[in-house]
Amino acid sequence: MKTQMKFQKILALVSLITAALAVVLSLCFCSGVLNAIINYTSANYGYDEWGVDNLYTFSQSVNNALLIVAIVFLLATVLLYIMGCNKRRNYYTTNYVAIGVYAAAAFAFVIFMIIVCAMCFSYMSQIDFAAWKEYESEQEIGIGGELVYSHTRYYSNNCATMVLGILLSVVVIAEIVVWILNLVWKLKLMKGEKALLAQGVVESATEMEVA
Repeated sequence: MKTQMKFQKILALVSLITAALAVVLSLCFCSGVLNAIINYTSANYGYDEWGVDNLYTFSQSVNNALLIVAIVFLLATVLLYIMGCNKRRNYYTTNYVAIGVYAAAAFAFVIFMIIVCAMCFSYMSQIDFAAWKEYESEQEIGIGGELVYSHTRYYSNNCATMVLGILLSVVVIAEIVVWILNLVWKLKLMKGEKALLAQGVVESATEMEVA
């Protein structure tokens, strides 16, 4: 039981860190290419020169929702601590409920994040990056006779937040599976201890807590 209790503490801590990272990622999701395209949308540039409007509209529309889902995921993880899933020797109904809520919130986050990232990659494929980069690479002779860029440079094809979103989703899925396996492990140990108590091998539950 000692090994299992140490394991559940580590698992709870890792889950909390992961949930916190989910919130941070959601806060900075619209960076890289998602931020650069703001300067070339129809609203700011006059027309959709490089095909960025769809990606911009979609990413901006889901950004707040992604943050809300991530916060719910974090609160569900905190619930594991509130209900003592990280330290209790024996689990009760509240612990099962907390783990169920966590699994549901985590799974919802994963599904939403994967859908958002997949859609972003899809809309990103519509952008003419070559023409965009060529446009911003144009140069002219400056006041001092030196070559300077003719246009302000915003070009970026950095999609790191989308890649990290998918990687984080894989980690969260693994954590959900581990929590389920941990629960099965805990139930087996609890059943074993009850059997020992019933046989009189262990004098009392208090004695086992000390052990």
